Amino acid sequence: MVIHMRGSSNWYVVTKNVCSVCHTLSKAYYDNEIKRTRGLSSGSFRTYAEFEYCCVFYKKCNAVKVEVLSWIASNTRYTK
Repeated sequence: MVIHMRGSSNWYVVTKNVCSVCHTLSKAYYDNEIKRTRGLSSGSFRTYAEFEYCCVFYKKCNAVKVEVLSWIASNTRYTK
């Protein structure tokens, strides 16, 4: 079973992301892609969440960083 999570990423929400190096705020997105991560199984069914994963551009340090999503485990194939 695949759950499509539209708008779950910051792509649709006007928020500011903070760079971990230069600590500046940015709303500019460089790129995005559709990712699929596995959630907890429900009985005999495997569940997956499909969402947009964005890269954020920071002008001050001239770097592109991957967006941090708090609900994804450190292994991006699984949710927390």
